[in-house]
Amino acid sequence: MITDKLIQQRFVETILEKYGARIEEAIKQGITENRYQGSGTLYSSVSNSVQASPDYFNGLLAIGMKLRGRFLDIQATHKYKWNTENPEKNKKSYQKTTKPTGFYSRNAYGSIGSIVYSLMYYLTDDVVQGIKQELEAANG
Repeated sequence: MITDKLIQQRFVETILEKYGARIEEAIKQGITENRYQGSGTLYSSVSNSVQASPDYFNGLLAIGMKLRGRFLDIQATHKYKWNTENPEKNKKSYQKTTKPTGFYSRNAYGSIGSIVYSLMYYLTDDVVQGIKQELEAANG
């Protein structure tokens, strides 16, 4: 028997899988764009996993990678220290330095709003019917 909780669980799982794959690809693209030395193992270590709970609209999306990647991301997003005695030096050093962009924080934390919005507003009657048909087809 297909219950409302089962439909909600499948919906949450689908949304989290979709956004997990997007975040994983964005992080991998950021690693490639920043050309981190020895990023082959860092690139291949990026993964995501989804666990949907039978509780009401409850799930877990975990993004994983080597710890070194998180340190590189923190270093990339670290703010410049400004020279208060000679502000002209700040402008010159800032223009000469090309700073890599953060690849984890920007993508992972930037997606939270989209995930919450999708969970709040995308469970329409059409989606419920689609999930019911999918579950009935899987059960035979």
